[in-house]
Amino acid sequence: MLMLDEFITQDIADIVISDFPGDGVVGNAIRVRQEGKLQPYPLAGTFDLEQELKLLAKKSGVNPGRNLPQTGEYVQKGHKIEVSFVPTLAGGSWAIHINHTDRSIPTLAELKVPLKTRAAIWQALEDNRGLILAEPTILYSVASQLEGDLMTIEDRARFILDGADQYVIKTGWASLAPQALKVAIKRQPSQLFITRLDSKTLAESACDYAMTHLVLASVPTRVIEPVEYLGKLGVPDFLLKHVIKVNAYAASTL
Repeated sequence: MLMLDEFITQDIADIVISDFPGDGVVGNAIRVRQEGKLQPYPLAGTFDLEQELKLLAKKSGVNPGRNLPQTGEYVQKGHKIEVSFVPTLAGGSWAIHINHTDRSIPTLAELKVPLKTRAAIWQALEDNRGLILAEPTILYSVASQLEGDLMTIEDRARFILDGADQYVIKTGWASLAPQALKVAIKRQPSQLFITRLDSKTLAESACDYAMTHLVLASVPTRVIEPVEYLGKLGVPDFLLKHVIKVNAYAASTL
């Protein structure tokens, strides 16, 4: 199924196809959840949505013709695909969840992280303090190697980390993430993992905590230069220079 192959490749977890009447008109019928919000998704002209939904129904065991709410699931490319269908006057609405957490966590070598960056990461792990900046998949790889009290604050759980206290915020990130970080800091875990630093409160708190503990963190995907971005959020330059031990975003292969 080419459409879902694209969503799997882009690491998209939730897709909603609303009131598709089967007349070939796509428009904004497809929405995907990105950064906690459902947003219209422009489907490429190479996809035939009606055919895609027929394949989806066949693979999941859902039969829209029964005109009843139904659920089903199947496995595609190693990912568990969960499907829900609700009949409507216009045709029906589909909700699709791609479970990315069933995947095994790749190693830093498999992710082609440069040797110099890997060495810096291992040094930070040995020191068990400081801030490691990297895209989420790299950080999950690092986190899977940690021993100790690890807490996470995630916009979604891309992988399951054995032994970690994972706190996932699917909606309301802007208001709930700072509260979750405040609670986490009170608990004083030896390691902290935050999937998205996107506010002054989160960034400053994470950097302050990295003075004495190990912190793994990512910035929003649209950010080109993360250190400059954190500075613009309001984190003092002297603090950034002191706590950032690894900036994997700076590696040319990433």
